[in-house]
This record gives sequence, C-alpha cells and structure tokens, in this order.
Amino acid sequence: ADKKAEFGALIIASTLAMCLVASASDLLLAFVSLQFLNVLGFFLAGYSKRSVQSTEAAVKYMAFSAVAAGLLLYGFAILFGATHSLNLQEIHRVLVASPLSESKALVVFMLVFLALCFQTGAFTMYLWAPDVVEGAPTPVTALFAVAPKIAAMSLTVSVLMGPFKPLFVQWQQVIVAAALMSMALGAFAALRQNNIKRLMAYSSIGNVGYVLLGLASGTEKGIQSVVFYLAIYMVMTLGVFAVILLMKRKEIMVEEVSDLSGLGRSHPMMALAMLIFMFSLAGIPPMAGFWGKLYIFMAAVEAKLFWPAILGVLASVVASYYYLRVVKVMYFDEPADALDAPAMGVARAVAFAAALLIAVFSLAPQPLSSVAAAAAKGLFP
Repeated sequence: ADKKAEFGALIIASTLAMCLVASASDLLLAFVSLQFLNVLGFFLAGYSKRSVQSTEAAVKYMAFSAVAAGLLLYGFAILFGATHSLNLQEIHRVLVASPLSESKALVVFMLVFLALCFQTGAFTMYLWAPDVVEGAPTPVTALFAVAPKIAAMSLTVSVLMGPFKPLFVQWQQVIVAAALMSMALGAFAALRQNNIKRLMAYSSIGNVGYVLLGLASGTEKGIQSVVFYLAIYMVMTLGVFAVILLMKRKEIMVEEVSDLSGLGRSHPMMALAMLIFMFSLAGIPPMAGFWGKLYIFMAAVEAKLFWPAILGVLASVVASYYYLRVVKVMYFDEPADALDAPAMGVARAVAFAAALLIAVFSLAPQPLSSVAAAAAKGLFP
C-alpha cells in the first residue's frame, strides 16, 4: 500500500510539473519546472529497485538531464543578459527592437534547442530514450512516451514562436535538419526492434520529427498542424501502451512483438484495438494519424519546405513497415501460447477508449482541427 501511495504521489507531482512546463511564461519558471520534472522522472525510471534495467534507465536519464539542464541554463543566462528580462513576451519585444548578432543568436538558440531536444527525445539528444523506455516499468514508460514530450513541445513552441520568433531565419534550417534526422532515425532504427517498448521508443522519435517539421514552417497553419498531431499522437500512444500493459502470460508481463502471435484469434477485441493504433501510427487513410501527417506536410509545402515534406513522406512509408509487421504478427503468424485474457481494469478501459477516440477522429477530424486552429491563433495576433 505504501508503494502504491508513493507511486501515485510521484505521478501527481509529475503531472503538476508538466502543467507548469506547458504554461510557463518566463524563463525562470520554465527552467525550474523542467528540472522538477526531470528529478521526478529519475525516481520513476528507477522505481523497480530490484531491476538492473530500471536502475540503468534511471542513471541514464539522470546523466542526460544534467547535461540538458546545463545547456538550458547557459542559454537562458545569455538571453537574460542580452534582454534584461525573464518574461517571454518582453524578451520578444526587446529582440524585435534590437536584434542579437547572428552569431550570438545562433549560439543561444542551439543551447536552448539542444536542451529541449532532450525533453522531446528529438535527434541529437535521443540516446537516452530507447534504453529508458525499455528499462523503466511499463506504466512509467507510457508516461515518458506521451505527457513529458507534449509538455516540452508546448514549451518549445512557446519559446520559438515567442522570444526566438524574430530569429526565425536563423533557426528554421536547424529545426528542419533535426526534423529530418529524427524522422529518418525513427523510421530505420525501429526496423530491427523486437521489443515492442523499444520499438515504440524509436517510433516516438520519428513522431517528434513530424511535429518539428510542422514547427519549422513558422506559420499559423504549421502550429495548428502541430497541436492537432500532438493530440492524435497522445491518444494513439496511450492506447498502444495500454495494450502492452495487458500483455501477460501466466501473470508475467511479456514485451516481445512475437508474443502477439495469434492475438487476432485468441483476443480479437484486443487485437482490433492494436490494429487501429498501428494503422493510425502508420498514417494509413482514413485513420486519424493520416490526417495528422497530412496537415503537417501541407503546412510544410505551403511554407515552401518541399524537399523536407517529400523526405518526411518517404520516412513515413518506411516506418509503416514495422507498424504493419505488428498487425501481421497478430493476424497471420502461427499462434503462440495465448496471452492471459485482459482483466477488467484501467488499462483495458484506456485501450478501448483510445481506440474509440481514434475511430471518431478518423471519421470526423474537423472538430479537433478547429480546436487546434484556435490554439494556434493565440501565437499569431
């Protein structure tokens, strides 16, 4: 009971930290809330004290978060020294009136962006993600794969479209490069993964790449596509990890893709939910993931990022292989020892609720798109 209370307290505190990160309006609050989130993440990653993998995940998370904290603090310090303000809107106003030199602007941007890449798991600071996602307890993995990334991406959008908006010319190509490398890494590195948690970690890196491509457009439609895609990604990924939590054989959790063999026959509803998530992640029409990627690529094309959009489509095609491989294992491979019947509980409810939401978003994406448009409009007065 004590352990359950302790775990619940850490999750609640992490949720508070993520809310602070997403709503931060000044540099100090952004830095403190991010470090609060990272400390809690360290404890959650190493929560299984008797697991060597969990301890390794915690150490790696702590090491990378320390490097990211140093980069972020240094970048914020230079920004504060140049503008004499911590408020994001005030920094934007000062930089519009007296822009930084190109060299200083690039240095500050690279320091801040590299630190935020750690939080989002984008290319250059992604190395912690696969090991931490695989080694941490599965409920923690589900948290790492979704909520902190969305909170950090919200802060990234606020910083780039706020203080750094006058420096758009300097940072656009850096974002494009990070997006392309993230998409390529997510597409090709996951091809060889047999552990489904590790596969989803690389998939997450690829999905961050699509979001960065929408951000690189620097337009209202680009930000709208980012908000829309993040909402779809949250539901898809939560659904996948809910199914992973249900993957048990004789009350022991299993994590290999091959463990899903014959799931379509032994547990058809569970397999159907996983099929919906995989098709959506692959971007197969008319699934919700398809609409998310379409909006991203349309925004990139309108911003004249033609080659990045084309390469993004190709990366999505490559990535569809390992998503469809999961479907093939569930429906066409010879059945393995059947998984335990999904027990009634939170994981089962989340899996089927997420599948239903994806189905609704697939058939009627417009309401969510309208909400995303309203959110993006606030950054373009």
